[in-house]
Amino acid sequence: GTNFEKEKYLYHIHEKGLEQYVILKGQYSHIETLNLLAIADVYVQTSINEGFCNAVLEAQALGVPSVAFKVGGLQENIMDHKTGWLIEPFDVKLMAETIIKISGLTHNEKTKISEQAMNRVHDQFDLDLQKQAFHEFYMQ
Repeated sequence: GTNFEKEKYLYHIHEKGLEQYVILKGQYSHIETLNLLAIADVYVQTSINEGFCNAVLEAQALGVPSVAFKVGGLQENIMDHKTGWLIEPFDVKLMAETIIKISGLTHNEKTKISEQAMNRVHDQFDLDLQKQAFHEFYMQ
């Protein structure tokens, strides 16, 4: 974002005393972003208006537990409680509770969600399959 936006977020981080917990990483290339994402504990998408979100699919494809507001295309990206978690828009308390819940899941519980998410992305959102379906749709 802009410097103004960065300063706004830095102020909110300071205001809440979260400096040791929140790090604004800045801009990275797509590959660098995927490398950071791959080691994340959770992916959080807080969009209040979103089309189909490739970033959520990338997180799920990497097996990163994902949580997002239940808006727009995000409902196509995540199967609630099966491949991730969907939260009612603006319910930041439930969002925080869900992130805490995810951090407390057992290894087996995290693995199950991660595997279901990875399999769904692979099976239903494979780029070649998407191209084929798009082609078949428009050739009818």
